[in-house]
Order: sequence, then C-alpha cells, then structure tokens
Amino acid sequence: AGPSLEWLAFSDMSESRGYQGKGSGGFNVHDSTAMDPLLLILLCASVTVEYPPEIQPPEGEGEPLALLTVDGWVQYKAPYWTARNLSLVRRRLRLAKGTSTWAR
Repeated sequence: AGPSLEWLAFSDMSESRGYQGKGSGGFNVHDSTAMDPLLLILLCASVTVEYPPEIQPPEGEGEPLALLTVDGWVQYKAPYWTARNLSLVRRRLRLAKGTSTWAR
C-alpha cells in the first residue's frame, strides 16, 4: 500500500476569498505531498510510548498495545513489539545523525 493520505506536507498555504470577495473561499496548498505516518513517528521531535490499561485487549485475546504520542498531540496505537522496534530505530537514527537533541 502507498502512503496514507492522512497527512500532507506542504511548503505554502494561502487563503482564497472567492470571486470579488463574495461566496465561499477556501485554502490553496502549493508544493504538497502525501506523507506516511511512519515518517512522523520516526522523524518528529518527540515520541512518547505508553501502555495504558484502557487500550489493552482482554487477557488472552491479542498482543499488548502501545500508545505512541508524537510531539505531544498526534496519537497512534500499535502492537507492543512494533512500538518497541520504532523506538529502537528512532534511537539509531539519532545516533547516526550525531545528535542527542531528539527526545526519546
């Protein structure tokens, strides 16, 4: 499957007002591309991983889930091992970049 259309990266957004200031306006987005949510998880400034009991499946009915919060507001649910592996990849990317400024 291709990238999710859930997120859109763009370089410029402007508001349009409609014909001669009448009617409904809208927004024009320029130089845009669809962005896979995985890129947000791997490259954004901070990601926290929690295991809240309220999102866990009933015992014996599936693997534990994690809640990944990106930059304090975007949230994704993922299987425990997926979240753990994403955290490891983030750490390795940070080390390869040669900085410790990214949050864990």
